[in-house]
Amino acid sequence: MRIRWFSIVRVLGLSLVLVYHFFPKLLPGGFLGVDVFFVFSGYLITALLLEEYRKSGRFSLLAYARRRFLRIFPALACAVGLALPFALLVAPDFTADLRRQAAAALGFITNYYETLRGGGYEARLLPHLLLHTWSLAVEAHFYIIWGLLFAVLSRLYTKCAPRRRADLRIALFGVALLLAGLSYLKMFLAVREAAGDFSAPYYSTASHGFPFMLGAAVGALFGMRTGERAARLLKMIPVRALSATGLCVSVAGLGVLAAKLSFAEQKAFLLGMPLAGIFSALLIFSARVLHESVSSRRGEPKLLSVLGELSYNMYLYHWPLFIVLSQRVKPPAGAALASFSLSLAFSAFEYYLLEPVWQGKALAIKLKFAKPALAALLCACVGLNGYMLYRAPAVNSIEEGLLLQEIAQDADAVRDVKRLAAALHPRPVRFADGFNALPQLQKSLPKPLKPPAAAAPSASAAKPVSGILRGVSVIGDSVCLDARTALLAAMPNCVIDAKGSRNLTQGLALLRAWVQADVLRETVIVALGANGIHPYVKAIEDIAADLPPGHRLIFVTPFDGRWDAGWSAYKTMQYMRTLEAKYSYVTVADWAAAIDGRADLLQADKTHFKSNAADAPAIQIYTNCLLDALLRAARRPAKS
Repeated sequence: MRIRWFSIVRVLGLSLVLVYHFFPKLLPGGFLGVDVFFVFSGYLITALLLEEYRKSGRFSLLAYARRRFLRIFPALACAVGLALPFALLVAPDFTADLRRQAAAALGFITNYYETLRGGGYEARLLPHLLLHTWSLAVEAHFYIIWGLLFAVLSRLYTKCAPRRRADLRIALFGVALLLAGLSYLKMFLAVREAAGDFSAPYYSTASHGFPFMLGAAVGALFGMRTGERAARLLKMIPVRALSATGLCVSVAGLGVLAAKLSFAEQKAFLLGMPLAGIFSALLIFSARVLHESVSSRRGEPKLLSVLGELSYNMYLYHWPLFIVLSQRVKPPAGAALASFSLSLAFSAFEYYLLEPVWQGKALAIKLKFAKPALAALLCACVGLNGYMLYRAPAVNSIEEGLLLQEIAQDADAVRDVKRLAAALHPRPVRFADGFNALPQLQKSLPKPLKPPAAAAPSASAAKPVSGILRGVSVIGDSVCLDARTALLAAMPNCVIDAKGSRNLTQGLALLRAWVQADVLRETVIVALGANGIHPYVKAIEDIAADLPPGHRLIFVTPFDGRWDAGWSAYKTMQYMRTLEAKYSYVTVADWAAAIDGRADLLQADKTHFKSNAADAPAIQIYTNCLLDALLRAARRPAKS
């Protein structure tokens, strides 16, 4: 049974996602379009299950699983086969770990693959070509869980209460609401506890299942057709006006949410997603009422129907194509147009020519060369994808460089501890597990000579508190980690602890650990912020407040060439620039200003250095930026 005007729901959800991916500055909250699809899936599956049960009085779990599998898996496999070869047009870095990506996508576990990999939804490094299939994984999990629950409940009502089958709707409605509440509660708790990155609860089936369950509750209440009482009621009220109003309100509400929210904000999850679910439910109900109140002779506009039919397939194709074409086609609008056009063409080819085949229908084209052409296309796709998977590196060059720098950093730390242990104990000492040697070993750290004259503090600068270690302590992220070798050469009396994906909240925890261990040096450099978090102001203020007296603090502004004014990292950079006027002991190293306009020196992610060699131009700019800040900080008073 096809309900007219449901294409509005599909096209709106697809539009939000496409605009968010193609032009994130326009709709920073366009990721809520996925929740529109989730609510719609929950509604449609539940309504269809109830319709099947109403007609036959039974439910076949096997037939249900077969239908769901044929709806989503062949299209996904085709999208993977046709879109991935385009990655031959870009650097191998974009295909890093592609074998596992493809296996996770086809196995419907991309959401947990991305969580275990530590990948953020708004990718910090190079985005994965199959990242978008996380939503298919969550949807497949919903199909399984809800199908099993429906099988159990329908069997109970068939055997135990055959005369009260209508009550199955009420039972489904109650179960759906209960599960929606539990899922939202899990999302609420996970987001409140997250250290600024909400990717894990966003990917999780358990915490992101409430839109499905909300849609299932609506589907249980209203189903695919209106009962006699409801039909009589509809004849008594201005249905068309009400349904049109509902459509306008829901579309406007979703548009406002998409324009005003961003992924880095807690309220996008705690408030935005529930509201998106409610607006989606209203949109579905309004479209369904419009279907029953408008004559069947007045169908949807043909273009709307076509885009609605192709929405799922276009979602599958658009992301890998855009990742590739955005590297080859300029300006961004050109890449977006090319990605949309190719996605539409591939989707139409698959939906109208191939899908009838695996649905058990006759081949849609009757030309003599059709079957040989399709066989040749299949062989070409298999060959190209096999080559792609064979050549795909395990990690991209950015991750490889960071891994090598982390190994070097850990090796240096072990060497330093051994050196200090030897100075304290002429004979080898074996520490018990869990023993923290830092409080004892720090007392033997050598005190350096006075800083060079160029960096000497002015007469107005406060003298450092007695007992504070001279030198520099650096807390950094992956960008700082890449520059570690150059920084150590430029600042010999320097301790660096840098780590990929570290954010300001995690940096604050490390600062507190150093303070507690009494190993914090006179000047502290905090080179964080690119891994944006929403409570960035609180984290920055806490760092400044927790800095002990006698120390100076330097904040390094983050830079991401992909950002816009709505990004948390951009807001962090802007806020950091105000700190010198606010705190006498804070200096700002404006890396964002130093590298702005020189994105050609950075990797494709517009954040990391193109080379991690100490003499790389971008690393030299970064190092000089920090050295200049050190000279200026030495002329400012320490914290009193």
